[in-house]
Amino acid sequence: MEPKDIRIIGLVSAGLDSTLALAHMHRLGYDVVAYHFDNGFNAAVHTGKGKPLALETAAALGAAIRVIDNSRELLEVVKHPEHGYGSNMNPCIDCRILTFRRARDRMDAEGARFIFTGEVVGQRPMSQRHQAMELIDRAAGVEGLIVRPLCGQHVPPTLAEQNGWIRRDDLLDFQGRSRKPQIDLARRYGVTRYESPAGGCLLTDPGFALRMRDALRFGDPDVREVQLLKVGRHFRLSERSKAILGRNADDCNQLDALLAPGDLRIEARDMPGPLATIRGEGTAETIRRTAALVLRYAKADPSGEHAVRVSRGKGAGAAIVSVRPAAEDEARHALISAEGGCGGFTDHAEGHADDD
Repeated sequence: MEPKDIRIIGLVSAGLDSTLALAHMHRLGYDVVAYHFDNGFNAAVHTGKGKPLALETAAALGAAIRVIDNSRELLEVVKHPEHGYGSNMNPCIDCRILTFRRARDRMDAEGARFIFTGEVVGQRPMSQRHQAMELIDRAAGVEGLIVRPLCGQHVPPTLAEQNGWIRRDDLLDFQGRSRKPQIDLARRYGVTRYESPAGGCLLTDPGFALRMRDALRFGDPDVREVQLLKVGRHFRLSERSKAILGRNADDCNQLDALLAPGDLRIEARDMPGPLATIRGEGTAETIRRTAALVLRYAKADPSGEHAVRVSRGKGAGAAIVSVRPAAEDEARHALISAEGGCGGFTDHAEGHADDD
């Protein structure tokens, strides 16, 4: 069979590798359907606008595109990964198993002969080792069905090779963690727009992972809460409440886009400053503390009280509270970050840090 007569599914993430795998298989002449699983943990904030650059490449190549939201499924995997986490909160093996299963379920409907990915053996320490790849393929029920064109010369022959649907000479020999071969190939293929090679899944990012641990420790986050974890500064106020403050104008706009109509909106009344909201219990005390944080980052005069506007949604009927700006030490301690105490929360009532 000629490649043009062979339909295949390409798993396209937001990264450079899958973009290159897509471009390579297109150049070989295959009938490619690009599948993007929108799992909610890529760096872009999902406000309903924009799309990964890899999908722009797919569209430019004329590939059919399928976008599948598996954010709820993956969030459950993050909460309870069968194969554990990587160095942070990344359940890479379970994530790949989920993605491969979903793609396998669609092969018959697409009339696809095999699936390809942008994986490079030796690049990711958890999921892109020979042993891990074999485990993933076996657990997902896709043994022999996954072609890895960027590193195909370093892995055993697949059913696609055995059936003559692809030649080994058409597979590349990338391996290891260096990204220079991919960047060189992107230049040769004319792929000029792609996500940063250093980017990818936020669950591998230490700062985001700390926020995710905090969210799981003190609640049961849904997919919208995951998007909010990407925005602004987060402050743990109590076991039942957290404040989020935008960092700059763009950040505040993203936070604004993610707020539901009934969510609290807290802003300084008489000076520029960040938009803030509260997740969890919006008691009078948590509102007062959040208002003080807003004034702290609005750089209000710390010697006196200032007015802060508190409303739900964008309608009328806002209340005004007057508070002093939070002290720098107070803000730093509440901040959910590597510098923010024990995950940003100290149980003052018990007189000790909650450091499980």
